[in-house]
Amino acid sequence: MKPDEPKLAFELPPKPKVGLYVDDSNLYKRGKAAGWMTDYKKLYKWVAQLNTVIHARIYMGRPKYEPAKSINEALAKYFTKMWIMVK
Repeated sequence: MKPDEPKLAFELPPKPKVGLYVDDSNLYKRGKAAGWMTDYKKLYKWVAQLNTVIHARIYMGRPKYEPAKSINEALAKYFTKMWIMVK
């Protein structure tokens, strides 16, 4: 708080605690049909600005064959670096 700001007579409530769950398959398919792609990092940051994110999970398919398997594993590593649990 800046020194010249008036003091509030009440305290603002803390940010609500939330869990972020993303269904990758549906989000990807709907985005592709609409002509846009989801930036998961921006999505996480946007939710975190408004809330306290307790945990974040992304549910994605696990292909068995190449090249989809390698791409999927790279995405899983990327999400893990962002503290998003991959299921």
